Amino acid sequence: MGFEIRLPHGWKYGKADGWDSFVGLVVGKGVSLNFDMSSDGYANSLDRSASDSIEQIPWRQIASIDTVDGFYRKIILPDHIVEGLTGIYLQDLQSSLNFNLYGYDLSAKDQRRACRSFRTIKIIRSRAD
Repeated sequence: MGFEIRLPHGWKYGKADGWDSFVGLVVGKGVSLNFDMSSDGYANSLDRSASDSIEQIPWRQIASIDTVDGFYRKIILPDHIVEGLTGIYLQDLQSSLNFNLYGYDLSAKDQRRACRSFRTIKIIRSRAD
């Protein structure tokens, strides 16, 4: 289980320790995004009702929802530029595999860069998924 993503120049992947999922960071100058990928459905859906594992955020968000490559995909941007959550949530339509990647208070430029990267994500399923 893993994923591929094209990152903007200067942004890098960083591993973190997780108990029940694959977690880590994507960092760059002034940017810090967290990700969580779980075959058991533990990745936060970035919904208001699922906010127990992410810090309290302003919920005036703009969401784009569609399906791609067998996944429900939701991309979230703050309603007010530079204030709030920028992220993506993916849920496999055939299993409990899910993924999120998100950050807070990104500049307008970094929001655009993040969204371009979000659209390049390819999930690598394990044989069991």
